[in-house]
Amino acid sequence: ELCLLGEMADDLAFGIAGLRLREEQRKAGETIHRLAFYDCKTGLANRTRQIEKLTSCLGQPECDIRPLSLVHINVGQFAEIYNVFGQQVADQLIVETVRRLQSQLPRDLELARIGEAAFSIIMPSHWEGDVVDFARQLILVLNDPIEVANIAVVGHAHAGIVTMCKDSRDAETLFRRANAALFYGESISDRITIFVGSKTEEQISRLSLMGDLRLAVQRDELRVFCQPKINMRTNQVVGAEALIRWQH
Repeated sequence: ELCLLGEMADDLAFGIAGLRLREEQRKAGETIHRLAFYDCKTGLANRTRQIEKLTSCLGQPECDIRPLSLVHINVGQFAEIYNVFGQQVADQLIVETVRRLQSQLPRDLELARIGEAAFSIIMPSHWEGDVVDFARQLILVLNDPIEVANIAVVGHAHAGIVTMCKDSRDAETLFRRANAALFYGESISDRITIFVGSKTEEQISRLSLMGDLRLAVQRDELRVFCQPKINMRTNQVVGAEALIRWQH
């Protein structure tokens, strides 16, 4: 009987250890999932989770009838506030910004934090309101002074809007265009811009040219030529100008 009781105790201990291990694994899995898809500071969905959700929304049949929109909001003064007042005040600014944004969101809309001071909202196909008016309402709320650490600061938030079209039916493209709308879009209201393809193409072209020129220097593709400047009255050389030609 003692041997049987000992075996039963061992089995029970093994079972308890197994349960504890499974519970630890479950908690570890939840932690990994939370870190991978949610922002630690605010608890909001992060960029990865927002892209995942946007991909799901774009796959809905109603998108073929009525396209969805994506609104990105940036707190323009965040970097300056961080540099002047430090991390704690900057964090308080973000927390208050999130509180104000969420106070304006209906239950069917979700706020995501996609950067240090950048936020994203998916406006689904079934959204009945005007996206621009909604973005304007959010900006007005954010641009009221925010008191953090007994200091009234203004975040100078602005919004960029992009609407799905035939050549932007994947989440990454739509996301990239919403970011482009923030900084290179066409202004349609105070602190609200929309995506305009031509402006983005110009920006891409400029960045590409800068990269090509850097490579040209490394590859020794630039040549300097001196061209004389002649006085037409005296027919004498009075100077020269240097020209750089790109041989590629």
